Amino acid sequence: MEMISNLLDYFYRYRSALLRTENGVGATNQYHRQILEAMKKKNPRLAERLVRMHLARAKEFVLKEIEAGRILP
Repeated sequence: MEMISNLLDYFYRYRSALLRTENGVGATNQYHRQILEAMKKKNPRLAERLVRMHLARAKEFVLKEIEAGRILP
């Protein structure tokens, strides 16, 4: 249970940093809408591709923020 709690702490910390950036909310919402549309159309391959793209973008952002010292790892 502690591991899940730690993961949630990291998730919320990085998410809040992402949402504070210019276009952070808009870009995130766009990805989420596209993922939902793919799911509605029952297209799991597209949904998976979009989720992977979304996570890659978030990972890139988090690594840059850590490198710049704006958030802690």
